[in-house]
Amino acid sequence: MCKIQDIGGRPSEREREINKIRSSTRTKYQTYILKMNPELERHAMYDNNISELHRRSTARFRLFLHNLAIERGRWTRKPAEQRLCSSCGVVQDEQHALRDFCINSDERQHLMTQRPLNLMLPTFFNDEDIAVMTKFCHVFTKKFM
Repeated sequence: MCKIQDIGGRPSEREREINKIRSSTRTKYQTYILKMNPELERHAMYDNNISELHRRSTARFRLFLHNLAIERGRWTRKPAEQRLCSSCGVVQDEQHALRDFCINSDERQHLMTQRPLNLMLPTFFNDEDIAVMTKFCHVFTKKFM
């Protein structure tokens, strides 16, 4: 695994933290790196004038502060493949919540007709219209936050 270092050859404190997260075997860190923030950078939503409610919903979703089965199962150490959606019968993770969750399908369909978004993670968080992305995230996630 490639380690980040500054020009002088010694890693800075931020670089040491990034390397620590990237080399962690903890599932929450790995999920965050793979699905939410592969570059481990501050999201642009914090630098834009967007709805505070939408920004908070998006931040909570990105930080796993939700009530999806994938997160509830972590609390009880249930294997990931057993953390199922009670409505759909598949693993209820963040990707499922955005793209496939049957409970929010009406809202998703309505919003997608207004402005289609790529609902695959982590691409979803890189949409150039941050206000629209955070609104979608808020609407999609309000039923399980």
